[in-house]
Amino acid sequence: MSATAASPPAAAPLATLLEQVAAFWPWEALAAGLAILYLWLVIRQHVGCWAAGIASTLIYGVLFLRAALYAAALLQLFYVAVAVYGWWQWSRPARPLVVSRWPLRRQLQAALLVVVAGLVHGTLLARFTDAALP
Repeated sequence: MSATAASPPAAAPLATLLEQVAAFWPWEALAAGLAILYLWLVIRQHVGCWAAGIASTLIYGVLFLRAALYAAALLQLFYVAVAVYGWWQWSRPARPLVVSRWPLRRQLQAALLVVVAGLVHGTLLARFTDAALP
């Protein structure tokens, strides 16, 4: 058997890519549609926006898990938690909005915490998982 006969045809990677796109695209299209619906409802300040946002985020989370994009999947859980909090806040009687501001020192501390947490998280993903992009 020759070496060329044993190798897959040149179109095989393209066929594999097309199969993967066909398997994922309906879900991605649904998630994107729900995200657009979320934005449309937010603009109109309709409380139903949160349900659309949560559904979109959960679909993206599953897609990211299946693609071994664990950091992105974990981020989706954070988005769901924030959406649940938003839904809860919007469902309560309106209260006056109190705007506050952190001093520069606290802002720098928060930025440093985010950088350190990101480095630790990336290192753990790279070392202990098969993450596609730690």
